[in-house]
Amino acid sequence: MADLTKHGAKRVKERLNIPKKAAGKNAELAFEKGLRHSECKGDLKRYIARLYFQHGAGSDYRVYNHYVYCFTFKEHKLKTAMALPQGLHKLADKLQAKKEKGEDT
Repeated sequence: MADLTKHGAKRVKERLNIPKKAAGKNAELAFEKGLRHSECKGDLKRYIARLYFQHGAGSDYRVYNHYVYCFTFKEHKLKTAMALPQGLHKLADKLQAKKEKGEDT
């Protein structure tokens, strides 16, 4: 199970409505299966880059299930989670499906 900071556990519970016990498993899935910045394209890539520069360079962002997860670089602890803007859902779904299809082959 992935580690969470206190703030990360609080944000997952608050924003994703997931119990604290399930938050670690959800964070692990997001880290393993989520889209990295390098796998994003277009507006989604620009959005993640903007988050990176606004909130500091010590973070690794992943997009998974219409949420953006922010992890620490070294320890891979979940720092926070936030909703992906509605306008980027379709693109994120398309890229996620493409990534999952590529892993299966």
